[in-house]
Amino acid sequence: MFLRKSDYLYMKGRIEKIDELEQKLTVAELSLKETFQRLTREIEHSYDQKLDHKYADLSNKIEKEISKIENGNLSKEVDELRKLVLKKLEEYKSLCDELRDLTVKQKEYINLAAQEAVEKALSGEIRAIVTHQVKKLVSEEGKELLFDESEKSVLGVSSELTKEVIDMLKQRVSDELLTPNPAGDSPASGSTDAGKPEGGAELEKRKKDVLSMARHKEFGKLLGSLSAGLMPMLVGPAGTGKSTAVEQAAYELGFDFYTSNRVQMAHELTGYKDATGNYQPTQFYQAYKNGGVFFLDEVDGSSPEALVTINTAMAQGYMNFPDGKVYMHKDFRLAAAGNTYGTGADAQYVGRNELDAATLDRFVVVRWDYDKKLESQIIKDKEFLEFGWKVRSAVSKLKLPIIISTRGLINVYNLLNVKAFSLDEMLESVLFEGVDAQTLLTINREISVNGKYKNALKNLADRLKNEEKGME
Repeated sequence: MFLRKSDYLYMKGRIEKIDELEQKLTVAELSLKETFQRLTREIEHSYDQKLDHKYADLSNKIEKEISKIENGNLSKEVDELRKLVLKKLEEYKSLCDELRDLTVKQKEYINLAAQEAVEKALSGEIRAIVTHQVKKLVSEEGKELLFDESEKSVLGVSSELTKEVIDMLKQRVSDELLTPNPAGDSPASGSTDAGKPEGGAELEKRKKDVLSMARHKEFGKLLGSLSAGLMPMLVGPAGTGKSTAVEQAAYELGFDFYTSNRVQMAHELTGYKDATGNYQPTQFYQAYKNGGVFFLDEVDGSSPEALVTINTAMAQGYMNFPDGKVYMHKDFRLAAAGNTYGTGADAQYVGRNELDAATLDRFVVVRWDYDKKLESQIIKDKEFLEFGWKVRSAVSKLKLPIIISTRGLINVYNLLNVKAFSLDEMLESVLFEGVDAQTLLTINREISVNGKYKNALKNLADRLKNEEKGME
C-alpha cells in the first residue's frame, strides 16, 4: 500500500523542517560553549577581586540561554511538529487499513461480476457480445484496453488487482465460451426489430383489453405528468397495478408502450454490437428514437451506475448508442416505478438500491398505494374482498413482512372457481407461501369478520402446525 505523492511531499517537508530546527539547536549549543570558553578566558586574566562577579554573570547568561532553548518557541515548535507527524502517521495507517479492506471488496465485486457475465453469456441472450469481450480481455489485445502506456490500470484500481482479475476470468471462462457459437445460438444477424412492440391484430387486441380495465385513483396524476412531458415515478407496494397503469396511459395518449425491468448494466439500455458487428437494439433505444412511453419497472432495484445513462440521455437530448448518435424523439416519454423512494433497502424490500440525487430529481413522484375502489370493481366476491382488506390491515398493524397486494387478491379471486384447490390451499399458494403457523394464527386473531375465509385461514394454520410437529 502506497501513499499519494502529495502526502509524501507533505511529510518530507515537515521532516526537513524538524532537521532544520535541530541544526539550529546544535548551533545554539555550540555558541553557548564558545561564550563559556571566552568568558572563562577573560576571568582567568582578570583581577582576583572580580572573579566572583564574573562567575555570577556567566552563570546567569548560561541559565538564560538554556532557558530559551528549554522553554522558548524553538523547542515548543519542534515538540508540536513531532506530535503532528505521529498523528499523521496514525491517520495514514488507518487509511491504509481502509484501502486494504476496500481492495478486498473490489476484488470480490469484480469476481462476482465476471462470474455473472459468464453465466449470462452461456445462457444464450448476450453470449455473442460477452464472448467477444472476454476474448479481448484474456488476449494480448486486453492489455491495450486495460493498461495505459505506463502499464497503469485504467479501471481505477491497482495494476496488480487488474491482472489478478484477468487471471481469475481466464480460469472461469470455459473452453465452450471461447469457441465459435453453434448455429442459431446468437442473435439474428443484422436484426433491427428487437425491442419493438409486437404489431398487428395482437397489439390492437392488447390495447383494447388494457384500455377496458379499471383505472387507479391516482391515474390522472400519471396521465397528466406524461402528457406534460415529465417523468412520473410511481412509488408504492408490490402488486398495485403500476405497470398496467403506465401501459394504459401510453395507449390513451396514442403512444407505443415499451418496458424493461431493473437494469444492472448500461448495455441493457443502450444495446450492443454482437461478435459479428451487428447492433442489437433495446426497448429504450426504440422508444428514444421512434417515440413512445418507456417504462422502467423496479427502478429502485437498478444499478445507480446504469441509471446514469438515462440521466445523460434526458439532459443532452441525444444519446451516443453503439450504432451512432440518436436524437431524442419529440414524443419520447419515460416513466418508472419502485417500491421505495430510492433511499435504499428496508425490512420488506431488501433488494433495493439507493439512487443518487441527480436521478431522483428528474422524477415527479406519485404515491401509488392500494386502491379499494379499483379492487371492488375487479373482485366481485364481497366477502372475500372484506376478508382480504382485514388481512392487509392486520399485517400492517403487526408490521409483518407479508404483502397482501391487489394482484394477490385478484389471483385468489380467479382461483375460486378452480376445484383442484381448497380455500386454505388457495390462501397458502398465493398470499401466505412460507408463512409459519404461529404467524397465521396471530393474523387470524386480528380479523374481526367471521366467515368461510377466516375459517380457511384457521384451517391452514392448524394444518401447518401439525406438519411442523411431525417434523420435530
